[in-house]
Amino acid sequence: MRITKSILALMAATMTFAACSNDEKITESTPKTVALTVKLPEFGGASSRAIDPETTTGNKVTINGNVTIIARVSQGGAITNTISQAITAGSPSTITVSGAATWIDVEANGDNGTETDNVNTRQGSATSSKVRLFGGAAVTPVGVGGGNATCTPTINPDMARVEVKGSLAGPWTHLNDLKIKGIYINNVKLTRGASSLTRIASAAWGTDYASSGQFEKMFNTDLGAGVGTGVAQIAGGQADGYNFFPQQDLSSPTTKEDVMKKSIHVIMEVEFDKKVGGSGPETGWLNVVALKDNTATNYITDFEAGKVYFIDLADIKDIMDVPVPPVTPDPDPETVSVDLTVSIGQWTVVQVKPEV
Repeated sequence: MRITKSILALMAATMTFAACSNDEKITESTPKTVALTVKLPEFGGASSRAIDPETTTGNKVTINGNVTIIARVSQGGAITNTISQAITAGSPSTITVSGAATWIDVEANGDNGTETDNVNTRQGSATSSKVRLFGGAAVTPVGVGGGNATCTPTINPDMARVEVKGSLAGPWTHLNDLKIKGIYINNVKLTRGASSLTRIASAAWGTDYASSGQFEKMFNTDLGAGVGTGVAQIAGGQADGYNFFPQQDLSSPTTKEDVMKKSIHVIMEVEFDKKVGGSGPETGWLNVVALKDNTATNYITDFEAGKVYFIDLADIKDIMDVPVPPVTPDPDPETVSVDLTVSIGQWTVVQVKPEV
């Protein structure tokens, strides 16, 4: 009898505990209203893939179409709700999510029929909707005064940018003339999820930097004077810019030869006329395969999402204005290289210095 009573008491206690647990789950999962305000970071300066006006501080990426709102039980945790909704950056939007949600991620300009995670389809001005945006924040519960829970995530570009601007114009010490005829981006990820970088070999240059080529949107041969015509400068306030997926070398390289293996390569076709030993205009390839931070003078081994790496053609002029310019007959060979100091800024912009 005592055993029976003990079992009955234990069963009753277990049922009571279970009831309490179920009540808590129901309470937690009761839908709640959240005032969601999505913020877009201002650019510190950037411009477009084509030759377009530079972006000034305060410009932001354009959101095209609905955003995807992902509510989670915790940061990186299980998804409770996925909502597609139009929003206006900076203005509250009221959404209803599970009561269990404590974190909200927001994706804008996501993959669709025309924009995919292929680097070629993500080219456009820094303020265009070609750049995917992503970010998240914790949900702040309803306060004592009532109302809605709140959440204010900042969504950032998930790509980096490199931009070329400025002038090669003289006076020169060792040259009669200097022009740039084309810019090509090499040694970057073809897709966001790629585990390795794609480097186009010299032999494949003509097919991969062409319509339907691997890097069909990652080059420009019209820098303001027509296709194939060299220019001494990119018009003031404008730049030639390219979006690329973040890439990082975790091996902590210290030499240019090691850095270039996982650094973005900016290859320039240049036309120059030497004062001594020349026989008129010559064409060659200047291979910028490593970048240095303008403020720290160290090699950049982590090309971060949301940062713009600015290359000033004045630095290219300094590299080229020597008795024997460091050019090659073929683009991006394995053994010849230049490094350059650049500046970094806020999409973030980074001024950089090139090295060859």
